Amino acid sequence: MTSLPRGALWLSAAGAALLVLGLVVLALGTTQLAPDEFGWFAHAPGEVAVGPDLWLLTGRDVMALLAATVGLGCLAAAGGYVLGRRRSAAAPTTTTGVAGT
Repeated sequence: MTSLPRGALWLSAAGAALLVLGLVVLALGTTQLAPDEFGWFAHAPGEVAVGPDLWLLTGRDVMALLAATVGLGCLAAAGGYVLGRRRSAAAPTTTTGVAGT
């Protein structure tokens, strides 16, 4: 069995690091909502407000999700490369050198 190229190893390491970074930032970015922003008190009449004070995704959350998504994409690319390399190495070849003919 041959060793994997350094590019695939670096890609998988970068993907894992981005995934962990994105999930940690997303987990640490969640804050406790104030009672007037959630539940029954959020609908109580009070000051005249133009828009909601509660945002589901902040810029930090979007960047964390983007980092996690790019990390998963890197892991998928590295895994696909490794799987393809193993399958091509195990494929039977003919005298012409082309697999499957």
